[in-house]
Amino acid sequence: DAIGSYVVKENYKEAIETFGLIIRLLNTIENFDKMVLEYAQSIYEGYEKVLPLYDSIMKKEIDINIAKIFPANHIPLFNNVQKANATYNKLINFAMVSPALKRRKSIWYGILEKESSNLIINMYSGKK
Repeated sequence: DAIGSYVVKENYKEAIETFGLIIRLLNTIENFDKMVLEYAQSIYEGYEKVLPLYDSIMKKEIDINIAKIFPANHIPLFNNVQKANATYNKLINFAMVSPALKRRKSIWYGILEKESSNLIINMYSGKK
């Protein structure tokens, strides 16, 4: 659960993901208080914004404490996977802008059309 991940396990990323799931589930409940949903959503979005910074700092902490985290024989494996992942990400970013991908625009607009109902922003002020 979100509180267990946040307080007990200190797994903030998992807690935020669980909180997001809870909000999505609450959105499916008919006549659920819109103000509560809006408030929860704004909290969730705030956490989502700071999560990349947290991840970045934690990755540095992992690098600093690598010898305390993994046995010595796992450190080279960790480093190799890290390098391979960085190389893969560079190649994917290169491929994403390749002229060979001719359907990029139609895929994007197709997704926007299909998901348009999820892109509508509703604000509830408590007034009718």
